[in-house]
Amino acid sequence: MKTFYPNIEYNKKQRVKCLVLAAIALFFLLGTIATFSIVDPKNKSVFLIAFGLIIVVGLTIMVLKAYPTKNIPIIQIDEKYVYYGKNTKVELSDIVKVKVNVMVPTNSRLKPEIEAELKAVANNLEMDEFFGDVDLVVNGKKGEETLYASVLDCVGALQALVDFGVKNYEINVFSGKVVVKSDYKIYKNYNNQENGIGISRKERFRQLL
Repeated sequence: MKTFYPNIEYNKKQRVKCLVLAAIALFFLLGTIATFSIVDPKNKSVFLIAFGLIIVVGLTIMVLKAYPTKNIPIIQIDEKYVYYGKNTKVELSDIVKVKVNVMVPTNSRLKPEIEAELKAVANNLEMDEFFGDVDLVVNGKKGEETLYASVLDCVGALQALVDFGVKNYEINVFSGKVVVKSDYKIYKNYNNQENGIGISRKERFRQLL
């Protein structure tokens, strides 16, 4: 079985951002409710604001769950199933498409320069491990559904999926709002499929050289 883990440091930063934004929103909403309660207690807008308060709390909880900070596998893949998180289990045969979004830090600030950096990385994804999203489009009970996950080695996760039979995928590399489509090809590694443990992309690249 191949296992892939979250980026703990990144997730912690995202959680802090989420909590700061939630605190600001809650402060504003609670202040507005208090003001209406004093100035105009019969104003029905208070109920709408209270409903907004509930929505903010619910969204905050959802976002926090999306950024786990424990070093436990986010994605696990074997010859028949893909396990997403703790409770989601998908048959490989139900996967319609895999969408991989590779996060690439860049040194430039101008869009043309950022695009140039991303294009250079997009065709050389075997050179390193990259953090990013591995989203599965699957056949669910109500039609196609998408499962979302972010792991430290997103291209490695895609390689494992291809090794076990997934054929349809797309790769994009991005930095901020700049996105570049990658034409990088993933080929099945039968050694990975049979043994569950294969050589790294770096090692394969060295062997090719």
